[in-house]
Amino acid sequence: MLVIGLFGCTPVETKVTREHKRTDFPDVLDITGTPQDIHDFETFFFSDQGAWFGFSLPDIKKTDEDGLGFVGPFLLSHGSWLATSLANLEILQSHNGTDFKPVSGMTVNTTYYPGLIRINSQNEDINVAQELCFADANTAMIKVEVKNLSQDSKYIKMNWRGQVWMEGVELSSRNQKVYFHMGSSSDLLTLNFPETQAYHSDIAVSNSYEMEGRRAQMVKPGASYQETVTLTYTSAVGQAEIEALEITPLSSHQIEEIFNQNELRWDGYINAILSEKTTLLQEPEYQQVAVKALETMILNWRAPRGALRHGGLFPSAAVWYFNGFWGWDSWKHVVALARFAPEIAEEQILTMFDFQDEHGMIADCIYADSTENNWRNTKPPLAAWAVSELYDHSQNLEFVRAIYPRLVKYHQWWYEHRDHDQNGLCEYGCTDGTLVAAKWESGVDDGIHYDSSKVLQNNATAWSLDQESVDLNSYLYLEKLYLAKLSELLNDENTAKNYTHEAGELKDRIRVDMFDAKTGFFYDVGIFDRTHIPVYGPQGWIPLWTGVASKEQASAVRNKILDPEHFSTYIPFPTVSKSNPAYLTGYWRGPVWLDQVYFGISGLRKYGYEEDAIRYTRQVLDRCEGLKGAQGPIRENYNPETGEGMKVNHFSWSAAHLLMMLWEM
Repeated sequence: MLVIGLFGCTPVETKVTREHKRTDFPDVLDITGTPQDIHDFETFFFSDQGAWFGFSLPDIKKTDEDGLGFVGPFLLSHGSWLATSLANLEILQSHNGTDFKPVSGMTVNTTYYPGLIRINSQNEDINVAQELCFADANTAMIKVEVKNLSQDSKYIKMNWRGQVWMEGVELSSRNQKVYFHMGSSSDLLTLNFPETQAYHSDIAVSNSYEMEGRRAQMVKPGASYQETVTLTYTSAVGQAEIEALEITPLSSHQIEEIFNQNELRWDGYINAILSEKTTLLQEPEYQQVAVKALETMILNWRAPRGALRHGGLFPSAAVWYFNGFWGWDSWKHVVALARFAPEIAEEQILTMFDFQDEHGMIADCIYADSTENNWRNTKPPLAAWAVSELYDHSQNLEFVRAIYPRLVKYHQWWYEHRDHDQNGLCEYGCTDGTLVAAKWESGVDDGIHYDSSKVLQNNATAWSLDQESVDLNSYLYLEKLYLAKLSELLNDENTAKNYTHEAGELKDRIRVDMFDAKTGFFYDVGIFDRTHIPVYGPQGWIPLWTGVASKEQASAVRNKILDPEHFSTYIPFPTVSKSNPAYLTGYWRGPVWLDQVYFGISGLRKYGYEEDAIRYTRQVLDRCEGLKGAQGPIRENYNPETGEGMKVNHFSWSAAHLLMMLWEM
């Protein structure tokens, strides 16, 4: 027997007071719309608790009065809208309890509060409020409250209906429930209606259903009546199990507790991200940007499913090809999550290390279907940074103790499999001998400084690019310092000293081999001829963020950053100098990526250039489309000349780095 229970949601533990509430931040992100087709990713949705499904708010300008419901659900596991509105509500009223007519003449308003979406309908006599929140990763709840605004008692009945849009879905009904079985996928969605109104079900051949309320509720003047519908989405449910399916009934007290806990959890999130009393976070418009970043990250949160033993954040749920977890993205997500949801941050780390291979390598990306995992390459090493930042906020030493050996193994892997000439300076590479996979490993997929690269074989399963990357080795330097810190936490002083010594030696090598005093910038170095690869790009300011650069070197790099012909564009820090002929010709050839912006701004701040850091942070927040004073989505990258959002909507690492920038101001 399959039993689905609702256990509520645990509020985030935070030591800050509830200075802010989620009701202070309505509609900072627009999730209103009607999908144009079954695979419409442009109409975005609300999700929470790691659920693999979500809902949008209806466009009230396009909604008739025959009924009203939340748009969806959209099923992430299928990349499809199951329905335009699966739980569509119709309210009927009567003065005598026999002659029921649909309520009409309603004025409709919709609101998206952090963690909750709401549809409010009202005429002179009745107010109908529908609220949807997620009880857990499998279950969403729609609470309906009907309030009698008139001077007379009214009898109220509710009808629910919906029509499936997705093909291959079989419907059945039993005991106040409607089941939607997703054919070969074995996924099951269950609509569970309360017994209060003794619903009668009707399943039509057109894959539609109607639940007709047979028992009326008398509502006195000024009084309210509530009932709650649940939607439970589970995977791998066989057809034979449907008849045995049980959904634990909930009392009105349990329902209220779930909604109350949802509010407490989200108030906790909000107060945690706004608790840093930086200059910008004192301003309401920038607080709204922070809350939008928070919402974006939680919208992309996914619970374990299939081969994924732990949860984490998608890069974005707004496109079909980002329905997995990436290594580089994960480490960045963790640093932001650590402040407001350390339990999700731990999951994000574990979900990547679950797939660490016997050599220590972390896959580039992993999926619920493990046959899709990409083992052709990994991504830049920032895992120890993530774990250290997480510990600073969670103080969970046992987690550090458990993950530490895996961090060490991953760090050693770089020197065993990505140092072609074994000189202590590593290269990006791949496992399949292809140039494209080796470029992907850098995270800067089509970076101009790799245009003339070739791959060199290191061993049977490892290849390197023929250039030693300054960003990679700067990251490895920083990782050594964090491994030293973690070693000290675990009372291993000797190992800590060794990592600190290695970091010092590597810093000296980078300063000498990878900096050109004549042009005042850091560059990658060719393995054989030891010459610099003279491309101005983000790799040149990573040594400032990691602390590798000397003061004199940092000053020289700053001069390039401040130059409008290089990186001081309308939106600062493009991914290649404006002076380069290939500027704005590709994915990483000019567009502004907010992780690289953060590394640049934070690097300037570390070397004392506070005014520069403040100015550039404001430019990003004020000029990037959809951020300050707008309801638009946070984008994957931005046009450095106009601020126009580019590529994917609702991008998690962009959101994470916006929070990091705000916390440092």
